[in-house]
Amino acid sequence: MLTHHEHEHGSWVRACGSRGPRGPVSPRGHGRAHGYTLIELMTVVLIVGLLAALAYPAYTHHVRRAHRAEARAALQDAQQYMERYHAVYNRYTTPADVAPVLPLRLRTVPEGAPAETARYQLSVSEAQADTYTLQAVPAPGWDDACGSLTLTHTGVKGRTGAALSVPDCWR
Repeated sequence: MLTHHEHEHGSWVRACGSRGPRGPVSPRGHGRAHGYTLIELMTVVLIVGLLAALAYPAYTHHVRRAHRAEARAALQDAQQYMERYHAVYNRYTTPADVAPVLPLRLRTVPEGAPAETARYQLSVSEAQADTYTLQAVPAPGWDDACGSLTLTHTGVKGRTGAALSVPDCWR
């Protein structure tokens, strides 16, 4: 039983955050202490895990497409180099009738990267006096969907050893 004094002041004491009839009372008047239960935390972890499981494949697909776009741009830069080479020498091969070597800055993607860290290696895969084919070969594990990208002297775009179509790889 409450005494007269406790009865008069009990609601004020509970409202200020002291002890109530069931133990500590929060300042807001709720019956339990602040914090999250294990179930609430596990629910949040589950939701975050599901979102990550859905988002990560989309993210990696986007990153691969961005790297492929970088390789396509590098092939087009190499194509311009080959056209300038032809303008000077009136042929796409060296005087020894072999394919020219691309300048160092055009041999890797990203441009000028060391060969061991490059995502793609660019080269003149075949050349004759009046034709050539450029090739961008991905580093192992970088682009399994499109394989190597190719570009000819006439601008024909291609790919080798890939599951996707040429338009999908050059999009």
